[in-house]
Amino acid sequence: MKYPCSVLKFCVLEKYRIIFFILSLGFFNIGIAQELPPRIQFSEIFETPIGMSGMNYSPKILALDGQWIEIIGYMIRDESTSQAGEFLLSFRPLNLHTHSDGQADDLPAATVMVQLDTEHQDWRIPYQSRLLKLNGFLKLGRYESKDGRVVWIRLQLTSDALRSLSPFESFN
Repeated sequence: MKYPCSVLKFCVLEKYRIIFFILSLGFFNIGIAQELPPRIQFSEIFETPIGMSGMNYSPKILALDGQWIEIIGYMIRDESTSQAGEFLLSFRPLNLHTHSDGQADDLPAATVMVQLDTEHQDWRIPYQSRLLKLNGFLKLGRYESKDGRVVWIRLQLTSDALRSLSPFESFN
């Protein structure tokens, strides 16, 4: 039985469409099209302008409390012995002089305490001068660190997040 040319062309095109459709399903099911965590900026942490009641968290940050987020910032250099399992993150490069100033430093209010996961609480992360892109769980509220420093914003990292802190990994 002979088919007209137009029917054969249609069958061939339809066959390729089906193959493309099946391949595209496999492509999206392997996790390439993952949803990205919301990225927060340091300027979005507190409401501006500051009102009569002092500094208040912004509605965006309050909505993200306890959720997986992304933040980009600089590790704060602490000239004293840094605490194991945690470090500070800021919107700009800063140096702490705790040996001369103690806790009387000029850190921005939006400084974030980055905490390592429980498996790596005894690790000390060496200072890095480059921008760091970190993903973790946002925690709001008063927290007193091991050295007595009080912070109001924390980022709890997971064990796989430590890879981004490697100086051999590039910033994306």
